[in-house]
Amino acid sequence: MADDATKPGSMQAMFSCLLLVRLVCAYLAPIMDCDETFNYVEPTHYVTYGSGMQTWEYSPEFALRSYAYVELHALPVRAARFLGLDKVQAFYLLRASLGTIS
Repeated sequence: MADDATKPGSMQAMFSCLLLVRLVCAYLAPIMDCDETFNYVEPTHYVTYGSGMQTWEYSPEFALRSYAYVELHALPVRAARFLGLDKVQAFYLLRASLGTIS
């Protein structure tokens, strides 16, 4: 008799399939909106690598946005750096992390 967790209709099987789809999408989907790049990816790069574009919303002159949310994005990127991954791999790890927790 099959274990309940491996039955086709089980919650675990369903969530595993959904997670797989989200991870594939994180890898294959293009960036659909410029706000994803300029409001989160670029500031995350700026915070973690010390270079890159700083949008006017984050600049000290205007300070319309806080770096607190960007720091949450920076956690998987810093983990990737610690593991020795390059910037492209860190970007995909960030997208996979966001796809997993959202």
